[in-house]
Amino acid sequence: MAIAFVAFALFGAACGGSNEPVPTIAPAAALERSVAALADLTSFHFRLSHENGTTAIPLNLALESAEGDVVLPDRFQAELRASTGSFSATVEVISIGGETWITNPFTRGWQSLPGLDASDFADPGRLVADLIEALEEVELAGQSSVDGATVYRLKGVLASEAVGDAIGSAQPGFRVGVELWVDAVEFLPRRVRLSGRLSDLEPADIVREIELSRFDAAVEIKPP
Repeated sequence: MAIAFVAFALFGAACGGSNEPVPTIAPAAALERSVAALADLTSFHFRLSHENGTTAIPLNLALESAEGDVVLPDRFQAELRASTGSFSATVEVISIGGETWITNPFTRGWQSLPGLDASDFADPGRLVADLIEALEEVELAGQSSVDGATVYRLKGVLASEAVGDAIGSAQPGFRVGVELWVDAVEFLPRRVRLSGRLSDLEPADIVREIELSRFDAAVEIKPP
């Protein structure tokens, strides 16, 4: 994708890693620079949480939360908290290219899941990249701080089909509110919050939030 860079005022040295005010920026320019920053990213750590609902994933499980690492372009490992009926358990997932493995919640042994990949479990790498490129009606909602870094807070709307490749249970036809916190210096996304259903099986007030950190850390993801 060709990126049209927009001229931007130079940041003072005090901006890095602080919550001091930084120059304002056009929302479209912030998104463009975030897309470019993601294109150069090699890895990141993530935490995914839900409010008022869960995400449907394979094996008839409902995903409650997840934490793990992504090595771009196609490696993913995470510990998931998931439930089925009244039973809740922690399982581990590794996905490399088109191969995926999950631990049995009872034996803790690994089993292969042929035909599934990270998107079937909610792929945070693909989700964030697709979301930023497809965000509509974007506006700058101010500045704040995430993990000590000054960030731009952006608000917008997203069509559910735009993240269908990242969340396998997403269906077309829904509009989701999005809040995006973008680092004011590096332009990497620090936090993403999606408010609203992605399928007709989810409650209308469901909220998903993803925290991103440890950018470009040395992470090795291998088959179990």
